[in-house]
Amino acid sequence: MKLLRILLFILLPVIVRAQSVAITGKVFDANTKAPVAGASVFLSSSSFGTSTGTDGTFALNGLRAGQYILVVTAVGYESNTQTILLNTEPVKLDIGLSVKVTQLKEVKITSISKSDKKAALKRFKKEFIGSDKNADDCKIINPEVLNFAFYEDKRVLEASTNEFLVIENNALGYRIKYMLKNFKSNINTGDVTYAGSRFLKRWTAAIRKRKDGIKGAMRLIMVRRGIFTGN
Repeated sequence: MKLLRILLFILLPVIVRAQSVAITGKVFDANTKAPVAGASVFLSSSSFGTSTGTDGTFALNGLRAGQYILVVTAVGYESNTQTILLNTEPVKLDIGLSVKVTQLKEVKITSISKSDKKAALKRFKKEFIGSDKNADDCKIINPEVLNFAFYEDKRVLEASTNEFLVIENNALGYRIKYMLKNFKSNINTGDVTYAGSRFLKRWTAAIRKRKDGIKGAMRLIMVRRGIFTGN
């Protein structure tokens, strides 16, 4: 028994280190091959995230073996999402980003005035965050990044972002950064759908009031009446 304890004491640091794996790599322009600095690299639905350096490199350390969804976003580029399976060996990636091409849609869109945008934001908050007690503790920090469009013929409100939408949950002390690909709210039918990738970060030293604190914080990005896609 004593010998076993000695062996465990010697091997424990090795075992702990073996449990920690890293994802490293470089993000570059898929066309010019030039490095993309300042790109956001994060694991969806987790608190692991970073930004690329001036040379486009990044590192996500301290990860455990498992399956992750890696998301890379940068202003002016299409987001890159891929599933990563981590074992005991580190993973190194070369990620090429394609320049985002904006295409004009041949549909009738009613322009959003300042007053209409306030109404659109109010509806968005209700549908995206909710209206229960948990939602009362949540605040959108940068609503100005939301791009709204109203399709008059279909009575559909759409929203998207080109950068992270930041939402704080004061009760649980968490900040959620959400890259919103699309949000659709059909006023006639009441149907709501949205899709995107999220990054969770604890931003205060608030004491968790419930053991499922993270789960409670993530409730605000789960579908209430629509379909959610993490890709």
